[in-house]
Amino acid sequence: MMTRGLYNESYRIAADSDLLFRYLLGGDITVAYLHEYIVKMRMGGMSTDKARRKQMWNEDIRMYHSHGMNATITKVEKMMWKVPQFVKAKFM
Repeated sequence: MMTRGLYNESYRIAADSDLLFRYLLGGDITVAYLHEYIVKMRMGGMSTDKARRKQMWNEDIRMYHSHGMNATITKVEKMMWKVPQFVKAKFM
């Protein structure tokens, strides 16, 4: 694993997700749900670029496998979780 700081540089698109999984699964941290928005992000970037969808899919699958997860189920769950975000960003 090539890392700079704490990012795994073998991932061009999924490095942030990998870092988050390592913190959540391996770190001694407490997670809490906030009932408010603290960040509003624009649509766009490498993960939403149509030309990079195959690369994103492959990186996500590889990253989920590296954390011992069922990669296909986790990828589908991630996609389903993003649908309401996309609809809200486009139409509200």
